[in-house]
Amino acid sequence: MINQILDKRYRIVKVLGMGVSGPVCLAVDTQDPDYPVCVVRQVRLPSRANGTFSRIQFLLNTKIEALQKLTEIHSSPLVLDFFLENQVFYLIEEFLPGHPAVSNNSNGHSAEEDQGMQRLQEMLSLVEPIVPTENNPETNRYQTHTPPPEPEPLEILESSEDLEDLENLEELEGLDSLAKEEVDTALSIRKLFPEKQAVDVATKNKSGRSLLPLLGVGFCLLAIGGGVLFWRYQEYNNKNTAQSFYDQGIQYLEQGNQPSAIQALSQSIQLDPQNVAAFGNRGNAYYDVGDYASALVDYTKVIELQPDNLNAYYNRGLVYFDQGNYEGAIADLTIALKVQEFDADVLYKRGVSYYNLKEYKLALEDLDRLIRLDPKNSKAWSARGLVKVGLADQQGAMADYTNALNLDPKDSKTFYSRARLRATLGDNVGALQDYTESINLNPQDADAFANRCSINLSLANFPGAVSDCTEAIRLQPDNAVAFNNRCVANFNRKDHQNALRDCTQALRLDPTKDGAYSNRGDVRRDLGDRTGALEDYSEAIKINANNSFTFTSRGNVRLDLEDFRGAVEDYSRAIALNGNNGLALYGRGLAYARLPGSKTQAIEDLQRAAKIFLDNGRVAAYQDAVAQMNKIK
Repeated sequence: MINQILDKRYRIVKVLGMGVSGPVCLAVDTQDPDYPVCVVRQVRLPSRANGTFSRIQFLLNTKIEALQKLTEIHSSPLVLDFFLENQVFYLIEEFLPGHPAVSNNSNGHSAEEDQGMQRLQEMLSLVEPIVPTENNPETNRYQTHTPPPEPEPLEILESSEDLEDLENLEELEGLDSLAKEEVDTALSIRKLFPEKQAVDVATKNKSGRSLLPLLGVGFCLLAIGGGVLFWRYQEYNNKNTAQSFYDQGIQYLEQGNQPSAIQALSQSIQLDPQNVAAFGNRGNAYYDVGDYASALVDYTKVIELQPDNLNAYYNRGLVYFDQGNYEGAIADLTIALKVQEFDADVLYKRGVSYYNLKEYKLALEDLDRLIRLDPKNSKAWSARGLVKVGLADQQGAMADYTNALNLDPKDSKTFYSRARLRATLGDNVGALQDYTESINLNPQDADAFANRCSINLSLANFPGAVSDCTEAIRLQPDNAVAFNNRCVANFNRKDHQNALRDCTQALRLDPTKDGAYSNRGDVRRDLGDRTGALEDYSEAIKINANNSFTFTSRGNVRLDLEDFRGAVEDYSRAIALNGNNGLALYGRGLAYARLPGSKTQAIEDLQRAAKIFLDNGRVAAYQDAVAQMNKIK
């Protein structure tokens, strides 16, 4: 119950006690930037005697005037608002420190002693008693239509037993920390559209003049009047039937039967095409079944009929977001934020939309605001970590990921994101730990297994790499990355046949992967298939001509085939792309040594290669380069 929002406005923050009808709660008004505190009462409506429900309906239809009259009565505390929601009647009162919101014997007082019931009787006294008629005891002078059916008995929000668990809640200290809904859950929830329909009041003829002297004209007027009355009756009948279909549609929605809800709401709209709530809730049903195109049409219709309906902008923004139309999502969510500037859901979704458009600074602004509003929102911290990675603030991103995990240590996605960042920073051991945590929390994540396979390759744990990639492939048989990485692991285990099969499968799944071509070239070269290796390296270069090591590999094959000038050409292109490529310098030195008149160039290349190897701690490679240089001398 805590954090429940009523009327899309009043957020429950504390249970004060029990009234006759249900809990009396402390709440904050989220539509006011200052988050003022108020008291929420659930009130059980009296019996239908004396037209109670018609009088309640009249109060709801004339709320502004009713609240003004209540103010003139000078009752304390003041009634700030009242409404029906899910067939429950609520009173919103001002919060007066020290004023007892609940009677001392709140668990056992009578209806007459209940403050909410007393206030309701006070409100009903503003409406003149209904004069019953023989045919319709509920008809009154304020309504010309059949009143809605009697609501079901009101449900109490919490039982007395449930309230015992709330007795140890902390006292209210600050309001900024009260807006704490779970963002990732709320993001997938469309906001509902409460029905607000005007009541047509027919004009009554109060003239007492006789019709007989004007009989001829009277027949004409009677015919015209009868036609008008018939039209008004038909219009009223349509709206009444439309209301029945609408109510049926809402029941289906609550039951999770979206197809039936769509059908019922469509029938309601056909009879009453101005019902904003019907369009909005049908849009929600379409959204739930994945028919985003129809949902967009309905939400747009709501905006056309009611341009200031923020829920419609929010919901349409969700549809645009799910469709990948981040520009459209930002436009609609920005409109929603103009009034609901402290709405965590909207800030999160717009921030993520900016991130997906690589508008990292704007994304950072939204997520900064969200974290200031709700510093315990783990999803906001995690999303801001992604944004900071985009801004190349790697240390800031690491701190944000860590904060997110401190708040929610079971967030597998954040472990995954932090693992990727640690791998980028060269912390393979830390990355391995984070990928392992991510997998433990979500053992169905194929990407996490594929990436941990890559980390195991970096740590030379080839059996572990094969195991991880095999699991990734089991979970996702079309995972080209996993096949490619398992190819590398098998190659390092000297399992050339399996390596060849894995690289070939990776290329079948994604023929644009230059790395898979290059890796298969390595396997083929080791198997003695130099022609096949040369073809694979050449294909890799066609896809990516900026990889220094692919040119080095093709140079090695050309050196094997004694194409020394071709080898020099490839090595030279590799060195141009990466001046510290010791392997390319070493290979070009050997190629120059086989070309007449190139002894000096060969020695210079081998000297540079030897220095690079020594600087990198590759002692064996350094010794080999020195030995080759001595041979040439």
